[in-house]
Amino acid sequence: MGKGLKSGASHQLFKDKAKNRVDDLQGVFNNLQSARKESRTYDAGVLEEQVQQMLREWKAELNEPSPASSLQARTNLMSL
Repeated sequence: MGKGLKSGASHQLFKDKAKNRVDDLQGVFNNLQSARKESRTYDAGVLEEQVQQMLREWKAELNEPSPASSLQARTNLMSL
């Protein structure tokens, strides 16, 4: 029972973090659209790079092994 609560809390934290990241990305993207509309080329370039960096960081984080997958890999190695 305790494990289910921990898993549920972990899932909620993941959802909250993802929502915050989407909100942040949306804010930067809106600023990028405004910069383009107002022909602020330098600002647009900086904001484009910021969007790319945010996406790279998010992708890298998503590609990190989770504790569960690490445990599964160790279990698989032990059974060989």
